[in-house]
Amino acid sequence: MGVLRRAIESLLSLFFPRLCLVCGNSLVEGEQHLCLHCLDIMPRTRYHLERDNALEKIFWGKVSVERVTALFYFYKGGGYRDLIHAIKYRDGKSCARYMGFIAAREIVGSGFFDGVEVIIPVPLHARRKAIRGFNQSEEIALGIANHIGVPVWSDKLIRTKHNPTQTQMKRDERWDNVSTIFSLVDVEALDGKHILLVDDVITSGSTLEACVRELQRVADVRVSILTLATV
Repeated sequence: MGVLRRAIESLLSLFFPRLCLVCGNSLVEGEQHLCLHCLDIMPRTRYHLERDNALEKIFWGKVSVERVTALFYFYKGGGYRDLIHAIKYRDGKSCARYMGFIAAREIVGSGFFDGVEVIIPVPLHARRKAIRGFNQSEEIALGIANHIGVPVWSDKLIRTKHNPTQTQMKRDERWDNVSTIFSLVDVEALDGKHILLVDDVITSGSTLEACVRELQRVADVRVSILTLATV
């Protein structure tokens, strides 16, 4: 059966080649979503190795967070921005989970995940999730969980309003857009937990700040943040 499966996959690749989401070159056996070259040269932030890094400073004076990191930088017009867009807008469910696994694999040895008890993805509104078919942040979280063995709780933090996209908004507009759209469910279950909050991208930090504010209604909760990318 293994020989037959590989033969079928080889035949399908002739008509429907698998392409790297960054450079567009054909993927070879063993590569998933990104070719090994693009994965190797990915512009990593390495913020998980740096205390008081630039992402942690975004939240200073606003909310208390334990640690904050992102796997890589992405720039307007760059291939890694295309990767994020593919995850969000081109049915990138499996890619999101794969990239979550890659992030966890690269970060796990640094101690960044030490003490984390549960992973919570930034939620999508039910209407938007129905349109997209999945929540990319949840898939990233599942990829992380597969590597570090921590459960994902996707039903404890919910988005109660279907707010407009923030892509073209300024910082104050972003905050107004998200400041009251999240709500907690089953607060007692989160009591005293160290939560890893997961999203795809961090820019101004407004969405994540709003999530942290809601999570910190729970007694003795601690929150760390991991995203795939940052500008």
